[in-house]
Amino acid sequence: MNEACYITIPANKLREAVQIAYEMSAPQGLGFLHARGGPLDDETTDEILARGDDRIAASMDYVHGRSCKFHVYKSADQMLVRPSWYDHSEDALIELLTRLGVTDPQAKIDAAKAAQVAENEKWDRENP
Repeated sequence: MNEACYITIPANKLREAVQIAYEMSAPQGLGFLHARGGPLDDETTDEILARGDDRIAASMDYVHGRSCKFHVYKSADQMLVRPSWYDHSEDALIELLTRLGVTDPQAKIDAAKAAQVAENEKWDRENP
């Protein structure tokens, strides 16, 4: 994993990241049938975190009908997120990162995206 292609979030805020991602996500499609109002309950948060492994700290697809599509990756002692958030705007990602205390989130998003482009170009050169 090339860490430059990701944004580091504070490791001590993993639980908060999961709860914020849920809060900022909306039901989609038939998700409205299972949607719940309010914040993510502690039991569900614990279940999401318990499913983490040595590579993925938290993975959220649809949670209580909401399209969260949020993943936090582990690398050594760091928690990393992608510089784009599926089904969410860049402004939403900036808000999430800001609420987690990440400084200058736009610059970090831009740097991670540039690193991804460089990785892809390198792969293209090495694999014609």
